[in-house]
Amino acid sequence: MCRNWLIKYSDGIIIGSEDVNEELKKYLITVNKPVLEFKDESEYIDAYNDFYDKILLIFPITLTELFLSLKISLDYYSRYSLQR
Repeated sequence: MCRNWLIKYSDGIIIGSEDVNEELKKYLITVNKPVLEFKDESEYIDAYNDFYDKILLIFPITLTELFLSLKISLDYYSRYSLQR
């Protein structure tokens, strides 16, 4: 399944909906990844910030690595601009 592949290669998973199917919930239990459960509008900003801080502690990267990663992404996606 495509989503299993996406989860496998993610550093963490954020559940963005209250309605998540049971098959996906069961799969998330089996992966060894940080998971942020669904948060409503009143709490999601702080919860997301804390979650990303946790991810960065688990998978630290240098600013150079971050820059190169962003540049590669921008280079890749710039080929698909609306100017075509």
